[in-house]
Amino acid sequence: MKFKILYKILIITMIFGVFLIYLSSYIGWYGYEKWKYRRSTRGDIEQSKMRKVFVKQVPFIVVPDTIKTEGMFYIEKGYTYGKHSMEDTRVLTMEDTKYPFQLMYKGFSIIYLKKDNPNMKDSIHRDEIWLKSPIIRDTIYYRLLKSKGTNVVDPQFTDTIGMIKVFDK
Repeated sequence: MKFKILYKILIITMIFGVFLIYLSSYIGWYGYEKWKYRRSTRGDIEQSKMRKVFVKQVPFIVVPDTIKTEGMFYIEKGYTYGKHSMEDTRVLTMEDTKYPFQLMYKGFSIIYLKKDNPNMKDSIHRDEIWLKSPIIRDTIYYRLLKSKGTNVVDPQFTDTIGMIKVFDK
């Protein structure tokens, strides 16, 4: 008798658990509407190629040239997730946005400042530069940072140790 009651409680608990997992997933995905927002690969060039949004790698120069780095810059097409999956990629076009491309980087601790780029006509969103075309018309300047602590964003905890010039051929 006790076994049947425990068995029923276990079955009800498992069904309720599966329901909660489904509900959490549903609220997390559909509640945040993740498919509506622009995405980037955040420096993961392999993911960019896998999603078929990679356009080209972009040359750059580090000043002073005594600073050695393994970093890279590349241009990719802007995209959003599909409505039902993060694996689905919806590439942005000029009909979706004025800036369908984005400049990405990997391997640097850098900051983009508008005062270093007064002629920049494209759009800046956090650490990404959104471009109207896959061509960089003017040189883009980034400040190369060295952290003095754990907070890389706060200027009192970082030093500018050089500049990076990103350009197109």
